[in-house]
Amino acid sequence: ELSLNLEQPLEVIVTLTTNIDGENVIQLGDSVLLSAIYAPNLAIDTIRWEPDSIGFGNSSSVWVSPQVTSSFSVTIADANGCSDTDRTTVIVDKERPVYIPNAFSPNDDGRNDVLFIQAGNGVREVRSFLIFNRWGETVFELYGFQPNDPGLGWDGTFRGETLNAGVFTYFAEVEFEDGQTVLFKGDVLLLK
Repeated sequence: ELSLNLEQPLEVIVTLTTNIDGENVIQLGDSVLLSAIYAPNLAIDTIRWEPDSIGFGNSSSVWVSPQVTSSFSVTIADANGCSDTDRTTVIVDKERPVYIPNAFSPNDDGRNDVLFIQAGNGVREVRSFLIFNRWGETVFELYGFQPNDPGLGWDGTFRGETLNAGVFTYFAEVEFEDGQTVLFKGDVLLLK
């Protein structure tokens, strides 16, 4: 007499999660952790991430920094050849978080003494920052720098001389992580 004892293999169930609460929305330039959740006693054979550019082999978690809204999937196969796939979409908010004040007071009181470009994540580089007086003369120019540094701003001087109060015009060319370059322009009031 032949007796067989068949065991049902564990069902392969995978859930793809992120480290973001709520909606899967990130700002341009941010990263997100993708994690494949599965039964801890599952005998994993392969873990495959898509798109293939992720390329993290059999890792159950990967960090990604998408430049555009992107879909990701993970497929887990066990030693018995059973597999499951889950997908998620990460939405990239391309808000252009750049702030250039409309007034500053270079009077050495420690408050608003320098006009400089402030920005959030997603900025690769400030390509140019130009400031002109009312006659169109360039009174300040700076190229190829990172934002958020008061040391890389205008202190209200021109050729070593302190300028009088007045309205000046600025142009700032800002390159973002997705390759887009945006021109910001406006007026700034120099106060005394």
